[in-house]
Order: sequence, then C-alpha cells, then structure tokens
Amino acid sequence: MPVIKLTATGSVLNDADKAAIISQLTKELEEAPTADGPVIFEIPLSGGDKFDVLVVWEKWKENNIPTQTRSEMIMAAYGDKTDKIALPLGVTYQEAMEQNLLPYAVIPMARKNEVPAEQLKASMKKYGAFALPGDKVDLRLPTIELASDIHKKLVDELPKAYWSIAQSLGPIE
Repeated sequence: MPVIKLTATGSVLNDADKAAIISQLTKELEEAPTADGPVIFEIPLSGGDKFDVLVVWEKWKENNIPTQTRSEMIMAAYGDKTDKIALPLGVTYQEAMEQNLLPYAVIPMARKNEVPAEQLKASMKKYGAFALPGDKVDLRLPTIELASDIHKKLVDELPKAYWSIAQSLGPIE
C-alpha cells in the first residue's frame, strides 16, 4: 500500500500564547466556562479508570497549532490527572466532522412556534452545541451513551420540544 504524506505546517505559537491557551483549557476543566472556550469530551474506556479526551476548539486552527502540540497542551491542562488519559486529541469542529469523531447528533424536532428557536439553541449550547454560520447550532457527541444522556436532559428541560438522536455514517459534505 502507498504511504500518503501531507506537508506539515509549523506553528508560530510563542510561550506566552501557549500558556494562555493551557490556562483557558484548565479553567474549562474546572467548570468555569470561558468565552469561545472548547467543548471537552471525556470518554471512559472499558475495563479500567482511563479515558480518552477529545477537545473540539476553533482556537487550534486560529493559532495554527499542530496536532502533537494540541495533545501536549491538553495533557498540561489536566495536570496530575494525565496518567488517566489514554489518548488526548484536539480538533476543530470541521476536523471532528471530517474524521467522524462526533457521529451522534441530538436534533430538535419542534414544530414551528411550539418552542422559540432561541430557547432551543440556548438549551443546546448549554450541552455543548457548536455555533455554525447563519445563526445555526449543531449538538454533536462522540458516543451514543452521551447522546442519550443529553437527549434525556433536553426532554426534561423542554418538555414541549421533540428531540431525536441521529447517527451519521461518515463525513458530512
């Protein structure tokens, strides 16, 4: 089989910017949300106390941060919990979609005027929905268990809305 290589681009991230990004990640982990902060998924692995960490954040692209550096920054933000992390992965929303890392979507199915659109969006954002162009939001999750849990919370929070869980089978075009 052929080996297909892409050309890597370098990062121009200085130490102060790197420290600021790690600090923002740390604040998010301490449940102190920051403006334009990441969505962090901790995905437990079966048979132990280890978990994977998926950090979806546009700041990775904005600062041209290579994948390896993203992983190192995630580990630095976790501090003394790094021994529990099996795989730290930092991606943008687009990268997550292209790699099918967030295959489950929780979708509002409310009929027109039943539940205000802004209320639906606000509830979805509370559970990690991604803001998209055109004032749209997309609530994507890495596991069916997490999707089911958030689906239940949304049903409880907005009983007049109807919610559905959908699974994508590949990258969205």
